[in-house]
Amino acid sequence: MPVSCPEPSFHRYLDLPPDLLALLSTFLNQLEIHQLNRALVGFYLHYFKMLPPVTAVTVAYPLGAFLHRQFKLLPREAKLLNAVVNADYEQVEEVLNENPALIFKMVNFVYRDGRSECTSPLAYAFKVYDTGMWRMAYEKIKDRPAWVAEFLKQAQEQTQHLDLAPLFAAGDELRVQRQFFLQNKITEIECDAAWYKYGAAQKKYLPVHMLKVFSRAAGAWSVGAHFCDDRPALKECQVYDASKMTWRPLISILSDPGWGVSFALFRGGQRVRRLGVQPGFACMRSGGCNASYADLRAELDILVYRHLFKVRSEDLAKHLAFLSPAFYKKEALQNQSRLSL
Repeated sequence: MPVSCPEPSFHRYLDLPPDLLALLSTFLNQLEIHQLNRALVGFYLHYFKMLPPVTAVTVAYPLGAFLHRQFKLLPREAKLLNAVVNADYEQVEEVLNENPALIFKMVNFVYRDGRSECTSPLAYAFKVYDTGMWRMAYEKIKDRPAWVAEFLKQAQEQTQHLDLAPLFAAGDELRVQRQFFLQNKITEIECDAAWYKYGAAQKKYLPVHMLKVFSRAAGAWSVGAHFCDDRPALKECQVYDASKMTWRPLISILSDPGWGVSFALFRGGQRVRRLGVQPGFACMRSGGCNASYADLRAELDILVYRHLFKVRSEDLAKHLAFLSPAFYKKEALQNQSRLSL
């Protein structure tokens, strides 16, 4: 039976940045969340001159002490899981060099979209087909039979995996809507709606490790790419804002409320050579139908996403079939059937 976790002990009424909430929710109980909520409200009111200075002291000091005390108590396995979710390979390797067993620890975790899950850093890597992450973990534990057994156990228990079918469907819809627009069958607004829907699917379904592959340099994003792990994904990935002609870090895009509402991501093509950089890089664009090269590149992106998904799922199936052939023969057939849909 899978290792159980207690129910998450938090309420989503705190108006905190998603990343901070994801960290806080791993160790705050309901009473502490209520106390923090009151402290933040008090600090907010003072900031806008609605409370006297003496109240600010009684609010600000407990708030600072409270956060300091709680962050000191943040479990290392929660930090590790957060690093795995964000595909921070360098930070994960540092933690695993000190204590590889943390990769197996179960954590109650809150994702950026507010969903919560009881999982371990390793189970999450299995779930989203992060080859670089689970392979790194295996290299740290492969000489310990008990840990290898736990590695296989968590792989067997992780029956839910990444499903990009909704992203593929949104990309197909964008292609169809673009053709309708070119034939004057729909308006530009209707076509742009398909572009934003495609962006919303990117935001909801693509894990960070795939977005980092998407943000790599030219030559690493194509239907013929091997996507091998001899070049780890970049720690700091950049996305080009085509409308403002400026670069933004990928991490800022992840929490941008406009993603899927006012812009979507695509790989820049030959027409962006004038920017003085290589033609293959990640871009964000508001609207899609009047930017024909963005639409065409997005159609190619869907093909590459399909290829990347196939490569990553096969990576895991092949490795686990090698370690446990009997169990994974059936699983490999199921994956193959799902990929053909």
